[in-house]
Amino acid sequence: MLFRSGAARGAELLARLTGLPVTTAHVAELATRGLLASHRSYKNRPLYRVATLQALAADSAALALLAEISTTASVSLPRGSRR
Repeated sequence: MLFRSGAARGAELLARLTGLPVTTAHVAELATRGLLASHRSYKNRPLYRVATLQALAADSAALALLAEISTTASVSLPRGSRR
């Protein structure tokens, strides 16, 4: 069986696996940078394979980039803005 996840659940999974504060914006950034490919879409929203998210969390280079993205984004967002 192939399990899929949207950006919100993908962010939750990556946060749980990495211990980093991952948001849907971070998942979108990973996709923009080519590290995460959408497998399908549902209501014009991308779906990602859970196995791909798990592999991403285990990859040291991707993990370093995710850490950079999550710390940069959390510092640059104005207080009270949605992530």
